[in-house]
Amino acid sequence: SVLGLIFEKINGYKDGSFFTPGFITMYMCRETIRKAVVQKFNETKKWNCTTLEELYDKIEDRKEANKIVNSIKICDPAVGSGHFLVSALNEMIAIKNDLKILQERDGKRLKEYQVEVVNDELIVTDEDGNPFKYNPTNKESQRIQETLFHEKQTIIENCLFGVDINSNSVKICRLRLWIELLKNAYYKNSTELETLPNIDINIKCGNSLVSRFAIDADLKQALKKSKWTIDSYRIAVDTYRNAESKEQKREMERLIADIKSDFRSEISRNDSKMIKLQKLEHEYLVLTAPNLFGSMDDLKLTEVQKIQTDLKSKKLFEEIQSLKHEIEAIKNNKIFENAFEWRFEFPEVLNDDGDFVGFDCVIGNPPYLNVELMDKRDKEYFKNTFTTFYKRSDIFNLFIELATSSLTQNGIINFIIPSIVLNNLSYKPIRERLLKNSWLSRVFYTGGNIFEEATVDTVILFIDKKTVKSIELVDALNFNQPRITIVENDFFEKFDNTISVSGDENSNKVFDKIFKSSNINVEQHFEVFQGIVTGNNPIYIFDEPEQWKSVEIEPELLKPVLHGRDFNKWIIKNAERKILYLNPKSEIDSFPKAKQYIEPFKEELSKRRECVNGAIPWFSLQWARNKDLLDYTPKIIIQNTRNERLKPRIVATVDEVGYYGSQGMNFVVPKTKEYSAYFLIGIINSTLVNYLFATKFLNLAIKADYIKQISFPKPSDKTVNEIETISKEILNLKSKDLQADTKNLEKKLDFAVYHLYQLTEEEIKIIENN
Repeated sequence: SVLGLIFEKINGYKDGSFFTPGFITMYMCRETIRKAVVQKFNETKKWNCTTLEELYDKIEDRKEANKIVNSIKICDPAVGSGHFLVSALNEMIAIKNDLKILQERDGKRLKEYQVEVVNDELIVTDEDGNPFKYNPTNKESQRIQETLFHEKQTIIENCLFGVDINSNSVKICRLRLWIELLKNAYYKNSTELETLPNIDINIKCGNSLVSRFAIDADLKQALKKSKWTIDSYRIAVDTYRNAESKEQKREMERLIADIKSDFRSEISRNDSKMIKLQKLEHEYLVLTAPNLFGSMDDLKLTEVQKIQTDLKSKKLFEEIQSLKHEIEAIKNNKIFENAFEWRFEFPEVLNDDGDFVGFDCVIGNPPYLNVELMDKRDKEYFKNTFTTFYKRSDIFNLFIELATSSLTQNGIINFIIPSIVLNNLSYKPIRERLLKNSWLSRVFYTGGNIFEEATVDTVILFIDKKTVKSIELVDALNFNQPRITIVENDFFEKFDNTISVSGDENSNKVFDKIFKSSNINVEQHFEVFQGIVTGNNPIYIFDEPEQWKSVEIEPELLKPVLHGRDFNKWIIKNAERKILYLNPKSEIDSFPKAKQYIEPFKEELSKRRECVNGAIPWFSLQWARNKDLLDYTPKIIIQNTRNERLKPRIVATVDEVGYYGSQGMNFVVPKTKEYSAYFLIGIINSTLVNYLFATKFLNLAIKADYIKQISFPKPSDKTVNEIETISKEILNLKSKDLQADTKNLEKKLDFAVYHLYQLTEEEIKIIENN
């Protein structure tokens, strides 16, 4: 675990990967693998169980049950340091214990011992609750140690698979799994330890998202023409794992490489482009063959026929050359340098005919890497390969598509990813894919601060390829007492496929009016965006006047800035902070004082992800936002965290000064003259919109994408004037006295907003009572 954490810190998150905490990997593996085990028994035994307890009641043959559990195939396509696979290994052992099928090789069960996962560690205790400790001189202790060793070995070799683009990640992952075995290594005799097997075969280096050959590429033809079979491939892999010498291991490596090379060659020959090329070459040969043995005159062709034949042969020749260039370009395309061939890399997920059967579980934390930061060549490949590709998205949605389209047939997928997948426009294609096919079974909102180095709210998506009728929406105020709402799958079609509505029947009556198709969306007339992300607040933000007065920086670069906590509803409390505003377009050499101040931090700032990726120069704020929009007044500012955890409400006010803001807030800036900030603040600070955010949106943050979804009916001039007047009056009173009582005005504003949306008395009661 420490190795993984250190590696991912040293790696600098350049691949978009972050260290996933143990309580997350443990939870995800437990929920996913237990469901997969129940599903595997049901498929194999034609049972209809729903829990492990029901399985336990039905199991009669422990040997057969072990075989079924050992047939589960689990894959992490962005394996990183291997944390998920280690958690999966522990969970598989714990499941066998719970099913009472954990047994030694001769079939004797470990009935006196309890095996469970606690804090992401496998804990073994005896009947008195004492932790197991290996003593090679004690026969019973030896029996337990041997059993744990061989169970782990079986699961690692048969059940766990991983791929990563980073070769160092792969090495760390292999080492972590090897250490898991080492924990239970045992003495065969008084001096000799049991040989540790080669466990690296299932953890491979490559780009999971890039393949030359499709999953359904025809391997049958390759097998017919090859001297190898799938069975011989499996035997070679098995022999490699249990190689008795380095020579035998190297021999098996060569054999495995030969088999895969043979498969590649045969599949290539049967590629549609190759078949088309052969057909064109044959046509060209038939057409031009007479010239090989005589002249066209010998055929007694008319002049017209000769011209037609010449033109046709010329056209064929050009097509052939073009296709050859295309095939050669594909062969030499740099994007395929790290390509991973799912089609035949893992023989364990191929049936005897060579068909790709797929994994039972795909689980992990795919990279959070924006496609905008990628090479043009890579973007073009992804655009042509993935239906859910979007130019402004991160690539985690491509991993979801890969898992649903290629890696599982009737399996379960579980990813932890940023919560923007629920409602951001960039991820609409992947939401539509999941909802259209009824694959999404649970959305578990974890909140922010899950990852030490990534300030991102996350969700855990449970995807079931067997299709589901309803979705569990889980708001995890804590993992022990989550708030769960069951929503029918087709409900989301009403709300543009955003996955964040409560589904409450009374709420839906109100939502239907708030999201009426004829309404005006906020983003039609306003720019909505999160505040500045500095990448290092202590360097850029001066919290006290003494701080920014004590450093010599050009005054035009020091801007007034607010944190989310610096304002309340209708009120700005603290306006003392300043930010050193440097964006990617800033000419740092033109500001010698600022350069002198920031230069000592160059090494530290250069380690930020956006600097490493070349998106920004070292001195720039990480996400500086649009300066013109930040300078605009009047504009609305909104806290992006809810004020009260149990009674969530929006906190917003109007900025008439020109404040900049940190990532703890959102800005709403008018982009047309039709509706002002004073009109919209009345709607945003109303009880109606507070109710909307308390019930519709699952997570606790007030996201910019949520604000964009607010819509309102086209108001009359009278209504606009009424709402603007009340808002200005409240703001004016609060600016003079922070404690001013504006309850009556706010109540008057609420009813003006209810009137705007044409709510009935019954609907108003629904909101007021909540």
